[in-house]
Amino acid sequence: NTSGYFGVGTATPDGLLHVYGGDSGGSSAVANGITIENSGLATLQFLSPAANGNQIRFGDNGDNGAGWIQYDHSDNHLDVGLNGSEKIRVDSSGRVGIGYSSGIGHKLQVAHDASGVIVAKQTTNNGGFNIYEGWDSGGNVNFFVSHNGRVKAKEGVIFGTDTAAENVLDDYEEGQFTPV
Repeated sequence: NTSGYFGVGTATPDGLLHVYGGDSGGSSAVANGITIENSGLATLQFLSPAANGNQIRFGDNGDNGAGWIQYDHSDNHLDVGLNGSEKIRVDSSGRVGIGYSSGIGHKLQVAHDASGVIVAKQTTNNGGFNIYEGWDSGGNVNFFVSHNGRVKAKEGVIFGTDTAAENVLDDYEEGQFTPV
């Protein structure tokens, strides 16, 4: 049109590129962007060979891939990259790794730092209440929280400040508390 906008399926495009399949019933498109509009499901689709992937990149004047979302067909995982490197991965089983690019062994696995990991997983469902455990990098259970407010820990659990000895449960004690 006279504004320099290009329309596919519409003679009155709202933005730089407006692909129209039906009226969304919404407001006008962003003028300086690409719009896909439909009265039902609107889809942006990428197709590539099974050994490759598809990627949406977010760049700036210093880095054309500062952030990205990528689907890899070779092993069916989804990555989110931030600040130039992968930060989150969802594998083909639906397990989420934060700080992991491989070896996700639980539904949610979070890398703490180079010396250890934080993992939380539901081990049982006991009448609607969940039990959670956490491990260190060697696979040792470090904490346990159950449905009735009990807390156990390998190295001790501290309530309040870490200087008050009466607030510490050591390796050989169990305690019970009611969260307030």
